[in-house]
Amino acid sequence: MTAKPGTKNAGPNPIQVFVRPLDLPLHEVEVELRLPAEAVAEGAVAALPVWTPGSYLVRDYPRFLDRVSLRDAEGRTLPAEKLDKQRWRIPASKSGCTLTYRLYCNDFTVRTNHVDATHAHLVGAASFLYLEGQAERPYEVRFEGWPEDWRVATGLSRKRGAFLAKDHDELVDSPFELGTFRLHEWTCGGASFEFAITGEHCGDEGRLVEGTRRIVEVCDRMFSGFPFKRYVFLLTFSPGARGGLEHRDSTSLLADSFCLDRPEGYFELFTLIAHEFFHAWNVKRLRASELGPFDYTRENPTKLLWFHEGFTSFMQYGLVMKSGTAPWSWVSRKLAQTWTDNTTRRGRLEQ
Repeated sequence: MTAKPGTKNAGPNPIQVFVRPLDLPLHEVEVELRLPAEAVAEGAVAALPVWTPGSYLVRDYPRFLDRVSLRDAEGRTLPAEKLDKQRWRIPASKSGCTLTYRLYCNDFTVRTNHVDATHAHLVGAASFLYLEGQAERPYEVRFEGWPEDWRVATGLSRKRGAFLAKDHDELVDSPFELGTFRLHEWTCGGASFEFAITGEHCGDEGRLVEGTRRIVEVCDRMFSGFPFKRYVFLLTFSPGARGGLEHRDSTSLLADSFCLDRPEGYFELFTLIAHEFFHAWNVKRLRASELGPFDYTRENPTKLLWFHEGFTSFMQYGLVMKSGTAPWSWVSRKLAQTWTDNTTRRGRLEQ
């Protein structure tokens, strides 16, 4: 796409994405990608990532994707040749085309998709195909046909009903939570914060939100501001669940529904929140060169995870103590346990 002389280059046309539920109790959704004409004029290859940033193990997301179909602008079926487990060849189309596929979403972790009758958590890497060689192309994501009382929480900005990602990297780094979550909002250091909480729990939600706000304030003082204008915490409670995954302007968090029935449960959850939030600097802005731009087709090895994860694990305890969300008596026991685990682990001198 070329801009007219004297006008500002508008950049490439976006890929328009429509996400629709097929059968919520059966964990099925449909994704439709409308590919602009200049993106496929000479043909293209569409691919799905096999892993997601922040969780560096290959996850083989394509195993959850099937029923791929391709149509031209007139609705005629086009052949979509499957090249391997994660790539499809799209034939040349001068008028653009529409690529549709089904996702099975029943893997309840922070790095995979989970959809049921109560909520949906969609991870970009596991959900959205990209065009090889066109990772800079923007995306517009819309949700259609979902329950009327459901809302959407994500770190992406919204305009005229669409969530906007400037490129595939930003889309992959911006999970979506859909449902009837409870939304808490505040501002700090010139940035706005949202805390979307899904699921029932036995704790004091006001204490949880206030503690998170205090952790954010500690980071504001530590770094003299934030590297973003808006940040979103996505927390889902479910029996037996636990986990966290950092993103550039948001984080996905899982917690056990009954973890807040004792003081230590709050300490653990605040430590998880502090850990993932600190990653907004360490990993997302201050990072090893291997950790972006990414190759989503294979592993991206680095020798600096000891710093990105290890130093963050160290700093999480300072953040909860400075914010008053966990006492030194508990932190000292956790550090002692960590020291014992590392010094008695078999093979510690080899890896």
